[in-house]
Amino acid sequence: MLTCFFALYVNAVGLNPASAQNDPQGHAPRVIRFAGIYDVLPGIGVEDARLALEIIMRKTMKRQSDPFRLHLDLIAHFETAAEKINSGDYHFVVLSGIDYFLLRPHSPMTPLMVISKIEQPTEALFLIAKSSENLETLGRKTKSVLTIDAGRTGANALIWLDSVLWQAGLQDASAHFSQIRTANKASRIVLPVFFGKADACIINASAFELMADLNPQIGKQLTIIERSEDLVAMLLCATPLAEEQDKVVVNTEARKAMSDENIRQALTIVQMKSIFPFKPEYLTATKALFDSYQSLRTQRKTDTTGHQK
Repeated sequence: MLTCFFALYVNAVGLNPASAQNDPQGHAPRVIRFAGIYDVLPGIGVEDARLALEIIMRKTMKRQSDPFRLHLDLIAHFETAAEKINSGDYHFVVLSGIDYFLLRPHSPMTPLMVISKIEQPTEALFLIAKSSENLETLGRKTKSVLTIDAGRTGANALIWLDSVLWQAGLQDASAHFSQIRTANKASRIVLPVFFGKADACIINASAFELMADLNPQIGKQLTIIERSEDLVAMLLCATPLAEEQDKVVVNTEARKAMSDENIRQALTIVQMKSIFPFKPEYLTATKALFDSYQSLRTQRKTDTTGHQK
């Protein structure tokens, strides 16, 4: 239903990429190619995700004076996306903060815009369990279940948790817990812990706080075992293929994006709330996490060989 409504709405206000026309001299509009990693948006229908991102991108670039047409590829899996992005076929890429650092050595990118679930550009992750639990007790259980978000959101949450566990001298999450389950809704991540069907979960701070407000027993019976620094959920980046004028337009329009009703509605479809023009400090904690994870993983690989300790 949402897809049908917004398809009609987009056509009505002239945002459909297919409506791009040649310029008065008869030149075909140039194509601006965007890539999005689809499973950065768990639980969102692919057509809704595509339509919402097209609205955001087209409205953001509306000040571009040259005739243009948008081409958007939503790529299902990170490995496939990494290969295609590395091939240099895209001007802009939508991806998570952690994935930006994973891909950056192979695909130089310039962050232009932060897309957030809250009214701040960054947000913490919580590791939640029953009030009687801690990292050590969870690891001592014969059978223990961790629930996380689906897709890249969950995969990136595990990078944070692995770092926490390694720093505590423990094994990574896949060994610390006997089972890791994924879900695409906050209630399906948290409620299994509340009802004793799972032992712990990773959830973003705002989602947990909302659930605790709606059901105070959740806040009483569950506790925050670990909390991450405030991390970037999603970025819009320019690749070296992007023209400078396009990067300037995106960066400029990002400052005014939240005053546009179409963009606010599009964000709602993909369960996001805010857009911020990029500032380097937004990525400070995300980079620190990524660097720590890489360092700890390298050290553990060295330790496993038995050559160093």
